[in-house]
Amino acid sequence: MHSAIPATERPTKVVTFVVNVTASTELKKPIAKRETKSASFEFRHGEDPWDTLLARMLSRIDRILSPKKIGIEDYEVTFYIPRILPKPGLPLESEEHYRTLSTQIDKIASQNPTVNIIVLQKPAATVTKEVPTNSSTQDEELDAGSLNTSRRNQKKKDTTELPGNIHVSKNIQLLRDVWLCKKPDSACPSTHCYVTASDEHLPLSHEHFNCWAAAMLKGNEHATISKPPNHRLFDAVDARGSISQEKLSPVLQRCLALESKSNPPQASAPVINLTLGSDILGFVHAGMGPQTQMPQHRIEPTNNPLLPATRIPGEDIPIIEFCTRYDLGDTILKKLQENSFRKARSLHFLSIKDLKEMGFVHGEVAELRDAVEQWSTLISN
Repeated sequence: MHSAIPATERPTKVVTFVVNVTASTELKKPIAKRETKSASFEFRHGEDPWDTLLARMLSRIDRILSPKKIGIEDYEVTFYIPRILPKPGLPLESEEHYRTLSTQIDKIASQNPTVNIIVLQKPAATVTKEVPTNSSTQDEELDAGSLNTSRRNQKKKDTTELPGNIHVSKNIQLLRDVWLCKKPDSACPSTHCYVTASDEHLPLSHEHFNCWAAAMLKGNEHATISKPPNHRLFDAVDARGSISQEKLSPVLQRCLALESKSNPPQASAPVINLTLGSDILGFVHAGMGPQTQMPQHRIEPTNNPLLPATRIPGEDIPIIEFCTRYDLGDTILKKLQENSFRKARSLHFLSIKDLKEMGFVHGEVAELRDAVEQWSTLISN
C-alpha cells in the first residue's frame, strides 16, 4: 500500500497574485467610468506565511495609491480564483481567511495558479484624538472641532454600497450575457445588440446597459430582460420592432453605411438559355487546340478585427493582468503568451482569423471579444 506523500515533500506551488486596487474616489463614480489599477507578485504557497502575503499585498497597495498610512483595516479585500471560486469571492483580511485561501489553492491541479485579489479602499474617516487631562484649552477646541468633522463624515455614505447600485451591476451583467450579438463583425459592428422581432440589430453601449439595468429595478412595467425601457437611447426602435437608422448616433450610422458598402446586395442576373448543336461544339474545340488551364484565384475571407472600428484601445496593461481582470482563464492566457503577447494594447492588431490560427475555439473567441469591448472605449461623436 502506498503511503501518502508528506506535506513537506509535495511540490511547492508558485502562485501569481494579481492585486486589483480601486481608490475610494473611484468608487463614487459610475461603474463604467471607474479606473482600477493592478500589480502582481509571486508567492510560494505552503512556505510563506500569512504575514508575508499581507506585507506583499500592502506594498502593492502602497505603490498604487500612496496613502499617508497603510493598514489592512483601511480596505475591503476579497479574492477569487477563475474556474475554481467565482466572483464575488471570499474575504482576505485575516489569518483565518488565509487558511480558507490555502484550502482553495490546494484544489487547483496546476503548480502555477493565478489568484485575483480585489481591494476596495474604504472612505477616509477622521480619527479623533483622546484629550489628555493636562491639555490646554486650545487643544480641547481643536479636538472638539475634529470630533464634529468626524460626525459629519459618518453621516455620508458611499453610494457604491447602496443596494440599488449593487442590483444595477447584477442587471448589467445579466443583460450583457443575454444580448451578446451572434453576427460576425462583417455583418454587425457591435459585440452586443438588442435584436428586434424583425431581426434588426440596435448596437448597445455601456450607456444603454446602465439605463436598461436601472429601469429594470422600477418593475416589469418599465423594463425587463427582454423589453428595453421607454428612453431616448432606445428611440430608434419603433412600435413595429423596426429600427430607424436616422435616429442612431452618427458614429453608428457611418459604421453601418461602411458595412453596407463592403457587402452590397447581389442583383439577380438574367438567365439566358442557348442551345448549340454537336457539330458547332466540335468546330469550336478544333479551333481552340489544346485546352489551357485558367489560373485559379483564391478569395480570402474578410479579416474581421478583434477591436471594431467604433472603439479605441484601453489602458496598456500586462497581458496577465488583462486576462485576470476580465476573468478569461488560464487557457486563453497561455495561448496569448505562447504567441508572445505581453501587453494588452497589442490585441487591437489581431483579427478573428488570427485567433483561429492561434487555436482559439468559438467560445474562447467570444470571451475575448467581450473582454476587449469592456477594456476599450466607444468613439464619441
